Amino acid sequence: MSIAKWSVSKIDAANYCKMRYYLKYIDPNRPKPARLSAYVKGSLLHESIENLWKKNGTPEESNKKKNGKRYYDAESFAKYIQGKWTSIIIADEKAKEKIEWSNENEKWFIRSQLESICKGLYSSLINEGPPIYSEIPFSFVVKKWNLNGRIDEIRKKDGKIIIRDYKSGRPWMGEMKLDYSPQLTLYNIAVGAICFGNEEFARKLSMGEKRKRFMGNPIWANQDFQLELYMTDSFYIPKDAKTTAANPIHKTIRKNEHFFMLLKMIEETEYAVQKGNISPDWGRKCDSCDMKHPCKGTLDNINKPYLEKKTGQRFFDFAIPSFLKSNPPPVQEEQLKLRLRKRFVAKKLKSID
Repeated sequence: MSIAKWSVSKIDAANYCKMRYYLKYIDPNRPKPARLSAYVKGSLLHESIENLWKKNGTPEESNKKKNGKRYYDAESFAKYIQGKWTSIIIADEKAKEKIEWSNENEKWFIRSQLESICKGLYSSLINEGPPIYSEIPFSFVVKKWNLNGRIDEIRKKDGKIIIRDYKSGRPWMGEMKLDYSPQLTLYNIAVGAICFGNEEFARKLSMGEKRKRFMGNPIWANQDFQLELYMTDSFYIPKDAKTTAANPIHKTIRKNEHFFMLLKMIEETEYAVQKGNISPDWGRKCDSCDMKHPCKGTLDNINKPYLEKKTGQRFFDFAIPSFLKSNPPPVQEEQLKLRLRKRFVAKKLKSID
């Protein structure tokens, strides 16, 4: 039995939109994703959090850039990250693949926005202290799938294990995203899987003998693990605003049924691709999708019984996605055929009479 690999990113794409999943991971043309400004900003903040403890030092160390230290307080951290953003803007001017800005001033708006975000982020994380683990890779097999990815952080507070995922962008979080995100579900199962196979890791998380009950023995999702979405942009406050920063941390838990639903989603996605039941799910969310440009192109391909390479050559039949092969004829063609059949039948009946 072949084992299909499903990463966190792959699962997120399939959950977001089946067409996005197809274009990113199945399409033989392998269209390039757009470099959206929100993604670039998110990557910078994620990298900054990952390296915060390594680059944080004393004023003397950071001034001399000794031992890789670059900042020592909230203000110097914010200036450092703003400087990194300025470098991204400059590099983008000569880059072949440009960043897609929503408007001409967005790059500078984000730079000013980073000041309050980074100051709040630094103060919050320094107050919490470093995590037990950060950027933990995982890979395990369930049924016919290899599930893999990385977890941002694992922390321990008041005897409770906290699995945290950092997110940038809109700081408001709805209950459906928080309580049903397959990404957070997988992180819960993944920590249990690591504990199950690594006694030392389990000991640090105070799992002890409980680790043997993970991986479906009978526990898949451990309800004692606290899952957190940490919204970095919660610290942004417009200068003329009269409000304070929102709470950046949103907490939730998972149970076994969340994982069963995740596996069902994966299975149904594979079946949909196999049968060609893939079509764009166009709407408001598409404006922030990194596959929106190739997705637009699916409109032009809908009546083609073949798929062209970027060079203009046609793919062999076995490489053609089934959603192109199995398209029904357009409605107008069907109506024309129906009218012709009716005329033929009427003519035949008349000749019999």
